[in-house]
Amino acid sequence: MPDNISKITGLTEAYHNFGNFPLTEKNFEKFGISLMSRDSADSIIKTIETSERLQKILVIGHSGCGKTTVLRQVAADEELNKKNHVIMFSLSRELNLLDTDALDIMLVVYMHLIYALPLDLSGQYLESFRLLTEPAFESLDIKDRGFDLMKIVSFNIKTNYKFRKNLRKTLKKNIIELQKSISIICREFSSQIYRCYRITDRVLKRLKEQEVSEKVISQLEQIKGKEYKSELKFSRILKKQIGDVQTMHYKPVIMKYAWVESPMDPVIIIDSSDKLIHKAVKQIFFEESHILRTLEAKMVFSFPLSAYYHPNFFQIRDFFLNEFIRPVHLYDMSGYFQNNALQCLSELIEKRIDKDLITHDALQYIITSSGGLLRDLVRMMQMCCKSAVYENKDIIDKKTAQKTVNEMADMYARFLDFAQYREILEKIMKTRFKTGMLHNNLTYLLKYHFVLEYGINKNPIWYDVHPCLKESFFRQ
Repeated sequence: MPDNISKITGLTEAYHNFGNFPLTEKNFEKFGISLMSRDSADSIIKTIETSERLQKILVIGHSGCGKTTVLRQVAADEELNKKNHVIMFSLSRELNLLDTDALDIMLVVYMHLIYALPLDLSGQYLESFRLLTEPAFESLDIKDRGFDLMKIVSFNIKTNYKFRKNLRKTLKKNIIELQKSISIICREFSSQIYRCYRITDRVLKRLKEQEVSEKVISQLEQIKGKEYKSELKFSRILKKQIGDVQTMHYKPVIMKYAWVESPMDPVIIIDSSDKLIHKAVKQIFFEESHILRTLEAKMVFSFPLSAYYHPNFFQIRDFFLNEFIRPVHLYDMSGYFQNNALQCLSELIEKRIDKDLITHDALQYIITSSGGLLRDLVRMMQMCCKSAVYENKDIIDKKTAQKTVNEMADMYARFLDFAQYREILEKIMKTRFKTGMLHNNLTYLLKYHFVLEYGINKNPIWYDVHPCLKESFFRQ
């Protein structure tokens, strides 16, 4: 009996471990699998570093595919923070996602830029903020100034509809002033210069043009990407890499082209913008994207996959770079399971629950039923823990897992109109492609995860019906 109580306690603890929370730097070591998110984070960082100044980037994927965890890894990257002023915030914490527009986001960006300034510089911008927003305070008796005023605005813009409405009117009248104020702060950050010696592809190309020997260039390629802050250290590395004689001969030209001076621009990462209601996504990114594109900073937005297939996306595609985060590829287009992916998700689960509390076949069944969508994986595991505790079981077995999958299948079935989409779903299951599908059908199916999109690197993009929906589908 004591052992049974201990296991039920373990299942209760696991239930909380499977809560729907993004992995922060603090809990990533406990719960995260670096292999799953590191590639996506590195790809986004590379895009940030190599793209044009002030570039805007969309991180696109299904909701629940791990975008927040990846973006937090990007924001915490040491090298990125060395060369830029990185600011990250979540729209779900700052604004009412059911009622948000581009001006709201712009104001939140403004506030976060002020917070990021050194205290001795923030005073003048706090006063500009007060003058800019003051006309919206007519419904509130506000005497506060400085950071206290920003806190009041932050609270009311999220919770007070009347204030939000007045504030938008005020900002719309003064949008040029708001853009100017944000630009001035961005330039304040950009005035700081990051300096170092670094061998890059561009440097190697210039050295070839200067007829530097192929052997030296080959040796320099081995230190490509590494940075050296002092001339003395870089000179020592050159001697070690290409020898004293070649260093003496080529040092002036290498030093000239390897010296890098770049402004430490702000990089603003905005999470949860993919959770905005469809109407807001359409307004902010399609109709009013010019408002956010004017800001003098690199910006990264999470973006819903379903909106990527909206016809209006074609109008803005040239203004944004795209990075995709897709579900874990449990199987390939032909249906063959990928053992490394299964192993990764097994490790993710076993970091949250003791191995003795779930049978191997139950574990595998839950993983394959998730379709590789992380949100559904942890949700079903939490449901399994709850079911086992309620039934006074000391282990999650295949029967418990099947019950959970059936509940998820019923949930998907309640929302889907089988009469309208049966033929489309049958075609996707058979071909794995969206050929001949209307985009409005595709956006609907992707938005609610009835269909999942897969694709790695340059491999073809393919689709499959969510495994839980398949359970319902074959019962119809």
